[in-house]
Amino acid sequence: MAKRRTVAQVIAKVVGDLPVELRRLVRSRVKFVVRKRPTAADIAAGAEPNDRGIFVGFPVLENDGEEDAGADLYAEDEAAAAGVVLAETDSPAVLRADEGDLVAELEPYEPGGTIALFTDNIRPLSEENVVDVLLHEIAHFAGEDEEGAFEVGLAEETEAEGGEAVG
Repeated sequence: MAKRRTVAQVIAKVVGDLPVELRRLVRSRVKFVVRKRPTAADIAAGAEPNDRGIFVGFPVLENDGEEDAGADLYAEDEAAAAGVVLAETDSPAVLRADEGDLVAELEPYEPGGTIALFTDNIRPLSEENVVDVLLHEIAHFAGEDEEGAFEVGLAEETEAEGGEAVG
């Protein structure tokens, strides 16, 4: 019989299994919080009372003129094997905010933030469902919106089709 993992153990395993560059960014730039339900502060930051999780912070964004530079974070990158560190400031993985966004004034733009999981809203509370919510929120950190998270396999189809977001 398989041993049941705690939510913290599931988070550690999921992060450890991420592609190398995304794993580095997540480990160095994302804080994880586990709560039963969204707090008033979570709701003020954009969470809904029934959300299963939320990412709050600065996501990895597309570089000006680059085609989805953040997409490279999803695959084991050959550049990493060649010793290229994607998280350096002159790298295409350190991406600029969209023009007109206040963070565009920050140099260098550095993605990071907090992912909160709300266990009372993850039903049933199972390792598989925690993994699904966690990967969905990591996709938001990696710069994906709801539709983009679906396209990379990290959201439920109903979210991308305009249904009620669960993430």
